[in-house]
Amino acid sequence: MTAATLVTGASGQIGVFLLPLLAAEDRSTIAVSRAGKPRWAAELKRIRWRTEVDRQALSDRPVSMISAGPLELAISALDSGIAIRRMVATSSASVLFKQHSPDRNESAQMAAILEQEQRLIQACQRRSITCLIIRPTMIYGCGMDQNVSRLAHWIGRFGWIPVAGRAGGLRQPLHAQDLAQLLAAAVNRDEWNGIYAAGGGECLPYRELVRRIFDAQQLPARIIPLPGPVLAAAAGLYRRLNRGSGPSAAMIRRQSQDLNVDNRALQGLTGFAPRGFLPTPDCFRRPDAAPVAARQ
Repeated sequence: MTAATLVTGASGQIGVFLLPLLAAEDRSTIAVSRAGKPRWAAELKRIRWRTEVDRQALSDRPVSMISAGPLELAISALDSGIAIRRMVATSSASVLFKQHSPDRNESAQMAAILEQEQRLIQACQRRSITCLIIRPTMIYGCGMDQNVSRLAHWIGRFGWIPVAGRAGGLRQPLHAQDLAQLLAAAVNRDEWNGIYAAGGGECLPYRELVRRIFDAQQLPARIIPLPGPVLAAAAGLYRRLNRGSGPSAAMIRRQSQDLNVDNRALQGLTGFAPRGFLPTPDCFRRPDAAPVAARQ
């Protein structure tokens, strides 16, 4: 019986690049998204869309699962009795950096993700299912992220951006297409198991990351350094006035902290070789009805 691929979080930024790869393979794919089928997926063949994990839609076939959304959905799929034979899941490298954040909401979020990782691993072990968990750093690539694209939108609107002091903390942006290629390959490699961090192919200071976003939009780099405590206080006030919207004080403080990972373990296992950070305007645009498989 031919294996199917089940993808949760399918309409997100990873799915934008992952589903065209899966559609090109000779296997059926069930894509799960609460929002339903997005317009950018209109031309993709051999993809069936569902708004929830539906055991009946799989007809008890063996399934390789890619969890590109909340880990809780992957755990629920296991508990539903679907005949999953291989689990590949994305988590977040933020658990390495934010679990002791002074922001209680952030630290609680990280604790929840760490717990879900362990629950997923244990659930797979009980069922003798091979499991690979990838913890990516800041993902970008099609305007759906809340880091690089948010900066790009601010810069495009105002033409300048404040940073905290020297803003020298290292960042390692990871293009969603590079992550999608890793996930698509991992479905067929049962020997790739464990938890691995995954960053982009280049580490650069936060200020340099911002400068390259200016360059991508062909704008002069107007980067205004402000004292970290002043900018953090301003960010906190902005969030209070805007019901939690905008950067937090903790985010501002992290501009001086290194948030990069070591790719060597993952590279040794999989050959992972992501690109450096040279964004184009397409990286900041949300996908529409046009095919996105060729985005770079």
